[in-house]
Amino acid sequence: MRPGFDRVARLTPLVELSSLRLRTVSLLILLLLVFTVDATVAQTTVPARDTADVVEADSSSKSQHPNAVPYRSSRSVWAHALAAPSYLVYGVTRPIGWGVKYLEREYPALFEPRAPVQGVLPLVELGGPVGVQGGVAVFDHDLWGLGHDARLSFIYGSRSRYEVDLDYRFGPVFGPHTTLTVNATFLTNPERRYFLRGNRADRRDETRYFTRQLSGRATLTLKPLERLVGDVEVEASRTFNKRADGDLGDRLPVSLPGVGRATALLTARTGWTIDRTAREQQRIVRGTRVRLEGEATEDLSRGTFRYVGYAAEIQQYLPLPFLPSTRRLALRVRMEKVEPARGGAAVPFFRLPGIGGQTTVRSLVFERYVEEGALVANAEYQYPIWNRMDAVAFVDAGQVFNEFEGIAVDRFHYSYGGGVRVIRGGRLAFRFEVATGEEGLRTILTVNQMF
Repeated sequence: MRPGFDRVARLTPLVELSSLRLRTVSLLILLLLVFTVDATVAQTTVPARDTADVVEADSSSKSQHPNAVPYRSSRSVWAHALAAPSYLVYGVTRPIGWGVKYLEREYPALFEPRAPVQGVLPLVELGGPVGVQGGVAVFDHDLWGLGHDARLSFIYGSRSRYEVDLDYRFGPVFGPHTTLTVNATFLTNPERRYFLRGNRADRRDETRYFTRQLSGRATLTLKPLERLVGDVEVEASRTFNKRADGDLGDRLPVSLPGVGRATALLTARTGWTIDRTAREQQRIVRGTRVRLEGEATEDLSRGTFRYVGYAAEIQQYLPLPFLPSTRRLALRVRMEKVEPARGGAAVPFFRLPGIGGQTTVRSLVFERYVEEGALVANAEYQYPIWNRMDAVAFVDAGQVFNEFEGIAVDRFHYSYGGGVRVIRGGRLAFRFEVATGEEGLRTILTVNQMF
């Protein structure tokens, strides 16, 4: 063998071994790069359960839409146990959501910002002055094509407990910022409550009386300034009151002013409101509203009752910090007082201010406490739960008095609770509330405003 060939023969296995090692190292480097890239992609890829807000480049594919990505929960058994109350609330309220969606789909007019021009509106009332009642209201907001507004309502509790109301608004009469409204009301109730001893009354002071009333009034509404609205009203009424049948009726003193006789009264009153509130999404969210009222009443039957009355009310709406402005506090304080004047002997008992009922201290029955003066304070936390629906949590406080010196902190009666309200065109169309206090639980179902 030639020497040169022998060197080549000896070097060939070394070259082959070096080539093998090079390929092995290259393969290891390639695999390392592959795994490194895969690890990097895995770290930058959002897990399936966190891709609710990730949209693929080709969003036209339905399978790539975020709502199509399955949600995987990593909650433990302990987390599910802690979430049990929310599961319960969801299960209870879900049928309500289905009902609201059905009404919104089948009866969209219920949630429209403006009411229809004409139609029939069902009425229901629970927790008002005359117990459980239901009825209908027929209305036309453009009667005769002249922009007049007419409404006839009938609310029924029994054959001897019902109310009929007729309202007619003429629209602009003395200029573009004036309206004239006339109203006629007839009501009868065989068992209306009246509690003796004013602010100290307990359940043993309850009495009952029969009342029948026919009244008519004319109201001229004025708006001299953008944020100033006033009204001047004249009302004539004839009211007959007597003891109700039964033991509670026998407790009513016959000496009470206005019992056992028909009383004809003529009242002139006025009220002015300064409104500096602001609205958002048909809701009052901030600002102040102040209202002042005054009245004078003359007895047309025997001249026994001559009295004056006055009232002041302030409302304040406060959006909460760091929250949407539609989550707000609504505060109200109202004080009213009546007293004999111009030689009058007394004020008829059925015209005395009181607290209790759906617009004052809501856990109390209507006019639970009655005297010549009344002081009421309300605080509500209001927040939206639907497009036209608000939830509300509230606290009420109130007391009655004969003289201002009798007002004291320890004389207040309290209630608290919550409910839901449907807003329609900025005005309340439906209100359901549950209140509790010193005399138990009460439910309120009405279409009347709180304040």
